[in-house]
Amino acid sequence: TKKRDMNDAIEGDPKYLAPELLEGKFGKHADIFSLGMFMLEMASDLELPKSGDSWHYLRNGSLPEQFLEGRSPNLKSVIEKMLDLNYERRPSVDQILAIPYVRDVFKNRVWSYMCSSGKIMRNLRSSPM
Repeated sequence: TKKRDMNDAIEGDPKYLAPELLEGKFGKHADIFSLGMFMLEMASDLELPKSGDSWHYLRNGSLPEQFLEGRSPNLKSVIEKMLDLNYERRPSVDQILAIPYVRDVFKNRVWSYMCSSGKIMRNLRSSPM
């Protein structure tokens, strides 16, 4: 039932809750918003509110400048796209991964992981030259 679906949807941490879920509009777009809120929290190193005026402020499209002060304009742009109030304008996962900034960061992280875990050396030793 719709009421049960709504209860299931809001069982998670309310600080990541997409505003459209309060209107019963479910979909991947809500997950993108939640991921955007998580990225905002990580990038700002601030605890996001779980309720109250500040919670509503963030869901009304107001992103305080100090949250991302000193952060890359590219990172700010990605987060703003993910938190777009119009969920139909939010990017899909594929669109996010296609953003050059995100793609470069992702490639660098994978490369760094492979180097630190020794997988690069194992792959080089096992590949024919």
